[in-house]
This record gives sequence, C-alpha cells and structure tokens, in this order.
Amino acid sequence: MEPRYVAVIGMHVVVALAFVALAVRNVLHGDIVNATLQGVIGALVLVLGVGITRIA
Repeated sequence: MEPRYVAVIGMHVVVALAFVALAVRNVLHGDIVNATLQGVIGALVLVLGVGITRIA
C-alpha cells in the first residue's frame, strides 16, 4: 500500500475517532440526539476515506 493511501486512511480514522469520542461524551451527558448524529458523521468520514482510497 502506498504511503499516500496510508495517510488518507490514517487522517480519516483520526477524524472519525474524534467524532466517536464526542458521541460517547454526549451519551454520558444524556444528549442522545447529538450522540447519534456525531456517530453517523464519524462513520461517514471513515467510509469516505475508504472510498477515496479505493477510487485513487
């Protein structure tokens, strides 16, 4: 795997983990709606990174 693909996937994984961490924080504070939205955004960011890598 080329280094640029690893960089793209790595960046998207870090951003997705940040959104998941915010989602967990919101669940612990009782805000289920924002937690759900941030979890979905985290999953979409991860899928976007994989899609970019597969297309390139």
